[in-house]
Formats: sequence, C-alpha cells, structure tokens
Amino acid sequence: MLHSASELSDEKSEWLSSLPAQKDAPANFRAIHSHPAVTDMYVKPDDFPEMYKYTETYSGLILGHTHIQHAEMVGKCIVINAGSVGQPRDSDPSSAYGVVDVQENTVDLRRVEYDVEAVIEDIDDIGLPIESGWRLRDGW
Repeated sequence: MLHSASELSDEKSEWLSSLPAQKDAPANFRAIHSHPAVTDMYVKPDDFPEMYKYTETYSGLILGHTHIQHAEMVGKCIVINAGSVGQPRDSDPSSAYGVVDVQENTVDLRRVEYDVEAVIEDIDDIGLPIESGWRLRDGW
C-alpha cells in the first residue's frame, strides 16, 4: 500500500479519499467494499447468509475486500463478491470477475488466465517485496 500511495499525486490521493465507502448502483444494487455496517470487516462466503438483514432494501449487494469469488441468493437479494483481477485469495491464481444481469438478478462469475510470472517480474523490478508476487502463483 505504501508503494501505491507513493505513486499517486496529491490530487489523485485526495480524489480517492473523497469516494464513498458505499454506493447505490443501478437497478437497486448496493456496492460496498467490505461490510454494509462495519468498515474493513471481511465477509467471506460462509458469512453471506448473515447479510440477510442488509438485503431487505436491495435486489443485490456487491461486496469486495476478501478477494474470494462467490455469489449466493440471500432471500430475494443476490450477494456477490466478484473476486479479484490480480490478488485472488481463493487458491486460484486466475483473474476473477463477474458480469451482473440486473434484469434477471443473476451474476456470471468468470475466471481468466494471465501471465503470473510476468507480474512477478514486474513486482521485483519495481522493488516491491517479492513475496507479494510469489503468492500470486497459488492465488493466496
């Protein structure tokens, strides 16, 4: 994170800091980085059913933070974590993302292979801890 911060201009850093932690998305979906009520809390797939009290207002909740790809219906609401394009945490090193159909209230979770070794070389070239790259091989 320190490396990323050092690469940002003050203006871009201020802009990122100004973004909301939660945002309503089209078709009554809510996008949240971590947990609807607790900042920086991990919501893992086993925790999705516990999101029920947050699903009453929305057709879908889109979560992140854990980098673990999963989608599940909780009541009438779909709860989604599309995973991570470059830092998966589910033992699959391929890039993870999802395509949401807001009309049908469904998501198509997808994976794409990429050149992990090239990313590891780039990480080493810019002086980041090489362990940050090595863990990409195992998706953890």
